[in-house]
Amino acid sequence: MNDERTTVSSGQARHYEVFLPLLLIIVTITAWFAFQTVQLAKERSSLAQLKAGQVQTLENAKKMRAQLDSIASGVAQLAQHGNADAKLVVKALRERGITLRSGKDDSKGPSQ
Repeated sequence: MNDERTTVSSGQARHYEVFLPLLLIIVTITAWFAFQTVQLAKERSSLAQLKAGQVQTLENAKKMRAQLDSIASGVAQLAQHGNADAKLVVKALRERGITLRSGKDDSKGPSQ
């Protein structure tokens, strides 16, 4: 009769020996996924805030680019009409690989 009890108790111990490690693995994996989800949500929120902060800077850059295109177009037109200083500016820019379009192609702006 003692042999039966030891067999039963060792069978139960073997059952618990597998259950506890599996439980720990499942809990650990679940905790890891929860941690990663929270971290990714925080990063996404931070990136959204950074993007929102750059909107004003981007708009200012577009305005400045439009002003630069307007000035470049005016210089190109002056050079076409014979202004010596404008011709020098256009020549210097061409030597550096920058060509200016006249006011006729104003929609494209200066090219590099």
